[in-house]
Amino acid sequence: MRLRKIVVTGASGFVGSCVVEALFVAGGYEIVPTGRRLLAGGRVARFGCRLRPADLTHREAVDELVQGAYAIVHCAFGADSDQEKATRTLLLAAAGAGVRTFIHVSTTEIYAAQDGTIDEDSPIQSEGPGYGAIKGRIDSLVRSNFERFQSLVILRPGIIYGPLGDQWTIVPIRRLLAGWKPVAEELQGTANLVHIADVCRTIEQILARPPLGLRIYNVVGPEVVSWMEYFERLAQALGVAVPSSAEDQVAGEKVEVGFVRTLLRLLPTSFRRKVTFFVMTFPAGKRMIARWQRLHFLALMSADRALYGRKVRYSNARLKGDGLMPRVGLVEGIQQSAAWAREIGFAQ
Repeated sequence: MRLRKIVVTGASGFVGSCVVEALFVAGGYEIVPTGRRLLAGGRVARFGCRLRPADLTHREAVDELVQGAYAIVHCAFGADSDQEKATRTLLLAAAGAGVRTFIHVSTTEIYAAQDGTIDEDSPIQSEGPGYGAIKGRIDSLVRSNFERFQSLVILRPGIIYGPLGDQWTIVPIRRLLAGWKPVAEELQGTANLVHIADVCRTIEQILARPPLGLRIYNVVGPEVVSWMEYFERLAQALGVAVPSSAEDQVAGEKVEVGFVRTLLRLLPTSFRRKVTFFVMTFPAGKRMIARWQRLHFLALMSADRALYGRKVRYSNARLKGDGLMPRVGLVEGIQQSAAWAREIGFAQ
């Protein structure tokens, strides 16, 4: 029996690498993972897959990549300005190669509204250089190509957490272990969480039974809680005793944190790294960097405050109606995250 070829872009990242693992476990596929960060290829190499280096803006390379593919799972997204060009090139190459199913992993951050209940037909962002606007333009680009494929599916996940997750699992764990005290007044917004296993399962189910035409889904877990509740439950699962003096400690060092963050924002990213590495070559510099890193984890950034105060819910009624409802509850998902952190020696 011939295996169906599935190309997974962004396979060196969190979501892409987890999709590769899920498809490997499911079986029945020839998985072709591609990404730019070859050093992260170890994640997919465990499943007998070789990470294919590919610049998705180069049409000839993409034509070769998608030749003979049954489906594309597009998880790639980087910090450069070529994201829209890369997606356009991938869409054209896939359509030209006769790819039947195109799954694009978008995000709920594309929506323009910041409160209330939002479904898949709500207006999305398109103007500006921000993450949500860029993803919004890409989302629109993908939708405009739906007639080129038998099945085109756009997934808009909420906050993806779980083992291997950096922003919403590793970073909160590091903050809690560093002594960060969640403050209820700052964390009353809604955490529209979805476990990485549910995102991967949704993709598996779509590949097994692709819907005809265009289908768009918000992908949010079965429970919606406040950010405060999420961090409290995570701390409890880790067995972390949050110090009551942490808030006062941060308040006393707020000026220092603000100065360092302002200074870093003025420096180009590459130069920022060079300065950090140079400073850390000295014992005193290493202690200073360690102190700043600790303070960074103990004080929320302004962007964090905006997100954590946002009271918005993303409707997953369409997902539920099509039999794709996520299954991993918050207790189970957080316990998995904590257990994983212990297994890798990240937490005690």
